Amino acid sequence: MGYLSHIIVAVTVVFAADFGLESGWVAPWAVVFLLPLPHLLGRAAHKRALAGRFRQAAALARIVGFSAPLLFVAAVAGLGWQGSVREWFGPPEMDWPEPALFVSLAPFLLLELVAIDARARLTSASPAAIARARRFQTRMFLSGVVPLSLYLLVAGLLALDDTVRAHVEEVAFLHVAFAGASIGLFALVLPIILRNTWETRPLERGMARSVLEAVARRAEFRCKGLYQWQTGNLVANAAIVGFLPRNRSVFFSDSLLAQLPPRELCAVFAHEIGHAKRHHVLVMGAWTLVFFLVGDLLLGSVLPETDLAFGLVALGLAGAWYLLLGYLSRRFELDADIVSSEITGDVEALVRALEEVGGAHAHQRASWRHFGTGQRVLFLRALAREPEVGRRLRRALGRWTWLGLGLFAVTLVLEVVSLASSVPADLVRVELRLGRYDRALMRTEDRPEGDELAALARRAARAAGEYGRLTTRELDELAATALASADLDAAYAWLELGARRGLSRHLEALRALDDLSSAGAPSESALRELARAVSGPAQ
Repeated sequence: MGYLSHIIVAVTVVFAADFGLESGWVAPWAVVFLLPLPHLLGRAAHKRALAGRFRQAAALARIVGFSAPLLFVAAVAGLGWQGSVREWFGPPEMDWPEPALFVSLAPFLLLELVAIDARARLTSASPAAIARARRFQTRMFLSGVVPLSLYLLVAGLLALDDTVRAHVEEVAFLHVAFAGASIGLFALVLPIILRNTWETRPLERGMARSVLEAVARRAEFRCKGLYQWQTGNLVANAAIVGFLPRNRSVFFSDSLLAQLPPRELCAVFAHEIGHAKRHHVLVMGAWTLVFFLVGDLLLGSVLPETDLAFGLVALGLAGAWYLLLGYLSRRFELDADIVSSEITGDVEALVRALEEVGGAHAHQRASWRHFGTGQRVLFLRALAREPEVGRRLRRALGRWTWLGLGLFAVTLVLEVVSLASSVPADLVRVELRLGRYDRALMRTEDRPEGDELAALARRAARAAGEYGRLTTRELDELAATALASADLDAAYAWLELGARRGLSRHLEALRALDDLSSAGAPSESALRELARAVSGPAQ
């Protein structure tokens, strides 16, 4: 997953800080002292290597590679970086990506660039090689950062309209639709992003391009183009990116093109076509959405919405997702190997390509996504002797595929029904958030007696009078009056209405009132203090 996993960790850490992942020590200025650490770790790894302590050197090199997210955790949890961002820009909106997220992630972005430089100096010797490695890794990092930046830009533009933002945030159906549209847009533009963030150029006319185009015609595979991916000969790989033929791009790294003769190169291309033809990415995406939807349904309809329940469900589903998708991914690689042998009719060419690209020690290596080269070679040799081996694998994968698609369809229907049922209440929340209390009251006519949202709407509409509006100053005065007179029911209502309007002082007072009430009846002096805190300047 490369830098994508680093970015996911960094974003998770930012949001975790708002749930208590902070030491309480606030020293954002100290973040600058973290910046030299990747280079210091790199120098330590270099010294260990010179001293012949290769295991220690390799361990330190791995730490350098993951040092940016690790040090970012220290910046947020230990130095209070996110707490400082909250003070500078106000509390974040958890339901909407704020522009302040760029500031929150700024130390991570700097640390990653420093770590890339440290890693380049550790793995390369000459200045030219260091520059090539640094440029390549920076482009790889940018290919992960650009989609996040585009998402924040689009969300920021939508957020400029308060009405649009309120509907997307408060109406769960629209919130999910926005997330789905964002994923779809990301899938659509990903080939364009990679063509421009990676150093690519159209594959030149010649023997390699001619034979690859012949393979595409034989497989009835269409794409926008074939591209050479300049990695400084650091990566030997090929990839097909994109779902639509008009936008789909095929990338061949410079190292792969240099290493493989035409027959082996065709076998690798046919393997990548196999992933597209067999829809492996879509199946894994369906399974991923199944786990997400199951978690949402469990927390929304079955289990209590507590931090403990959320943590247990998230941990359990993440573990199950990791195990299942690893299992499927490894076997999808074998399935793509079968397609390669079917397209080219040349099993030995794929075997030679695997051994050439994998290197001398590849037989001992396996990963979450791939079987080791030795295991894949044994499978291909068995497939050549007995085609039933491939049919058995495909029958097993077919069962997993249909099970995943079926579960996705069922959970999607249940999720849509659940989201649709919440729309009426969500629209009331929209009107309360926008301060349109007359409209909120109209939307509560069919709600049951004793409904909390209906009670809030009635109280606000009565106070708003003919125009159905209350200014934030008027909400301040109503909440302060209720607190000062110890009318807790009214105080809770006005503070909640203010919090729904985005008044941070009302939200803080509401939490403080909860804390006071949990310890017994709040004292008059404490309530008067809260009343003074609420009577701040209008926002």
